[in-house]
Amino acid sequence: MAKNVVGIDISDFSIEALALEKKKGGFKVESYARFRLSPEIVDDGRILDKQKLKDAILKMFANAKPIPFNQSRKVFLSIPESQTFSRVLSLPKNIKDKDLKKIAIDKAEEIIPESIDRLTALVKVLPDTDNHKHIFYSAAETEVVKNFINIFKELDIEVAGITTETVSSFAGLKKNKDKKNILLLDLGARTTIASIFIEECLCSSININIGGENITKAIVNKLNISYSQAEDKKKQIGLSSDGDGETMLISQGQLQPLVDELKVFIKYWQETNKKTIEQVILVGGLSQMKGADKYFGDNLNLSTQLGWPFIDAKDLPAGFIFSKYINALGLAKLAHKGTDVDFYKKLSKEKKAKDKKESGDSKFSKKSIISIILIIILFLVAGAMFIFRNQLTTLIYPNNQEQEIIQPKIEVEPEPKIEVEPEILKITERIFVSTAEDISKDNFILGEIYSFSVDKSLLDPGLSYTDLLANLHTQSDTGVLIELADEYDREEYYTIPKILVSQLGETDPLEAAFLPGNELKVSILYSFLSFKMSDLEAYVSNKNPELQDKIIGAYYKILGYQESGANYSFDLEAVVQYQ
Repeated sequence: MAKNVVGIDISDFSIEALALEKKKGGFKVESYARFRLSPEIVDDGRILDKQKLKDAILKMFANAKPIPFNQSRKVFLSIPESQTFSRVLSLPKNIKDKDLKKIAIDKAEEIIPESIDRLTALVKVLPDTDNHKHIFYSAAETEVVKNFINIFKELDIEVAGITTETVSSFAGLKKNKDKKNILLLDLGARTTIASIFIEECLCSSININIGGENITKAIVNKLNISYSQAEDKKKQIGLSSDGDGETMLISQGQLQPLVDELKVFIKYWQETNKKTIEQVILVGGLSQMKGADKYFGDNLNLSTQLGWPFIDAKDLPAGFIFSKYINALGLAKLAHKGTDVDFYKKLSKEKKAKDKKESGDSKFSKKSIISIILIIILFLVAGAMFIFRNQLTTLIYPNNQEQEIIQPKIEVEPEPKIEVEPEILKITERIFVSTAEDISKDNFILGEIYSFSVDKSLLDPGLSYTDLLANLHTQSDTGVLIELADEYDREEYYTIPKILVSQLGETDPLEAAFLPGNELKVSILYSFLSFKMSDLEAYVSNKNPELQDKIIGAYYKILGYQESGANYSFDLEAVVQYQ
């Protein structure tokens, strides 16, 4: 199963992929890749733009390091926890084993806020306790699972398995030998996934809609700084008491509701299951915020630590940031070791059973169908012979045929099609586009920040690390503006070609490891202001009701630009085509 399998983690903002090579006593990373996604491709685990996602996957395969992934490889995927439901169900001990799974599914139907018919469900019997039998139940929406399968099918890449994000993240971690009862907190940008593992078996999982974005936005609003500056403060100061006290208090204020919900979840689970959670492990982007482990440890009153990969540091590539690849690492491991929570395997079994049943039904009715078809053909032939009996007589006895009078065929010239040239309307008034809604203006369109990452590299033995970095940044800024409309723009949006934020991200190698003559690779995060084309059309239609549903295109001239704190605004002049 594991040969040529790549673990792929597809989230809303990025794709991480990793392949493991088996070695004596364990594994080492064979190759890995990361690709940022623009916001309109995947949202909350649902695929919005199939073509752009397929393009991103192919680019990621080609750019893996130290060697590209071969497209003939299989892939092992995970479904985001927001699209799954996992729970341990407790049933009376007197229920017979043969009835356990059926009763567990019936019980799950009572508590799942989704139609069972739309789910692919997995059921596993767990060890008994004194008074109860326990069933692990996990389900994912079938449409979501099939959409991920179809993406790779269209790329001619075989899927080896699909599990939940929590199961794969836990598989990527180094575990204590004493197998403690663990609360795994996956602290993401939008949500936090809290999952309880007992003896390395997932027992319960909840989604809480609080994440890193809450902190960043609060810092932006309360300190009146840009988004990129807020991100820097969150990472460098975060929850530490030795930094900027104001930033620390803002961060704590945003995380307090999360802590409150976690306390309720922990208390309920411990009282219901008569077990105690012994340790908290943090993963996800927000876990890297300074002071996160101490904050959650103190507030939950539990031993808390950051998650570490199960692979020894010496078997990780130089410059490898494992916190970004925990889930992909776990998926690659599960490709070798397997898992009970595999929705792809379950769907495949159900499809085989369905095909077998349909095949049996078709064999049963094959003779009947052939007989019916023959009878229908005989009736049709007999009917046709009766209707066309005169023509058949003429064919058989040609001497009795009357002379046919042939009418001359008159050719009618089609009327020439008149092409209607589109008319032009020039809107000379300024149209105000901003990230902050201004109800005082009637010539206003609400814009939104559009961010994406660009990867660049440069090799020049004559330049220092600092000069290489500066040259890369300059070249990238110029290139991204030239290619904006073709490469990076979003469908149904217009992105204003003015860089709002240009921020250096990951560099490879790091400055400390750089030697003259090395190739320098860098990831640069860009932010632009964009607006929906439909909003402009609505604005023009409101001003000119006679143009409603007639607009076919528009182009723009930038008249001015302003920046106020975290808000950005542009003045535009528009030229609209209509018919």
